[in-house]
Amino acid sequence: MISFVKSMLAFQIRSFALFTFLMLVWAPSINAQQVQSDYQIQKSFKEDIKSVDRALQNVNSSAEVADITQQIAELDSTYSDHQKLINSAIYPATFQEQMQELRQRATLISNRLATIEEQEEKLNELTDKLADYGTKLSRLDQRTDSLQTAVSQSVESEKQLSAQLRDYRNSLEQRDELILSFIDSVVVTYRDIGISTLSDVENNQVQSRLSEGNNPLELIRSIPERNLQLIESNTKLAAVDYLRMNAVQDEFANMWSAVGRKLSEAYSSNPDEVQNEIQQQTEAWESAVHKRMWSSMHQTFKQTGLDIAEFSDSTSMFAELNNFVEQGITQSEEGSSTESYEQYQAFNNFWNDHVKKNWMPHLIRGETTYK
Repeated sequence: MISFVKSMLAFQIRSFALFTFLMLVWAPSINAQQVQSDYQIQKSFKEDIKSVDRALQNVNSSAEVADITQQIAELDSTYSDHQKLINSAIYPATFQEQMQELRQRATLISNRLATIEEQEEKLNELTDKLADYGTKLSRLDQRTDSLQTAVSQSVESEKQLSAQLRDYRNSLEQRDELILSFIDSVVVTYRDIGISTLSDVENNQVQSRLSEGNNPLELIRSIPERNLQLIESNTKLAAVDYLRMNAVQDEFANMWSAVGRKLSEAYSSNPDEVQNEIQQQTEAWESAVHKRMWSSMHQTFKQTGLDIAEFSDSTSMFAELNNFVEQGITQSEEGSSTESYEQYQAFNNFWNDHVKKNWMPHLIRGETTYK
């Protein structure tokens, strides 16, 4: 029995010695593996953070941001159990702070890209709509040219010529209404988009829009040029036609003043040149239509039998109308006469039945009374 106890004791001593020896041998290796594992976690975290940061800097669409947001969530899940270890490596920043910063950046970029994509879609819709306007305007121009040729070459009776001229004027009116509709579409689209926030859209895929062949600047450039040709080639239009043309020109000028720069930047590789060119054409159009409009209005007064002096703008027109009225008042005070009464009656009838009814809507729309 004593011999057995001694044998067991000796075995335990040898086992303890062996265990102690193994611990001395293995301990440095185990500690080194632990240190290596901690370092690898810290290194991997930093590399993953840099990878997400680069992705956010180069993102181009909302879909890409959604993918990156998912990556951020996976990073959070992967490293959340090692926050203390990571915090020691990125001090003074913390794991939670870096995760929150990435999430906030992703949200801001996602919102900005969503806005850009929405604006881009509206611009593309505008491009398609303007292409449709261009087609319709081209058809009306062809009809207008045909009618103008028929009127200028007509040897028909006065009644038939009058009908042709009426058709020609109606065609011009339809054309003007189409241009006004086009202007409204441009203004409404840019108002909805928000002109002050268009810089990102203007710099996004400009060349692709230019290469599609539906550049709205081509249509916009043609409007003042074509209208100037129509004004200079016509001598048989009525004052109301020129008043309507003036209203169209005024709205076009306002539209171009409001969004011309933005349109030039969005659809041209030489925005300064395009903007200046269209601005000069618009001013030439304005000068031509004003000259014909005031002259035609004065001729209409004369043809009605109203002896009103010539005028060339709204100030001189109202001055001459006031002079005409004051002369009528003076004549009536000096003594009633059939002639002065007939003059008054003619003026009153013309003003109420023609000026207010036919001229005033265009005067108001074209703001002629303020020029």
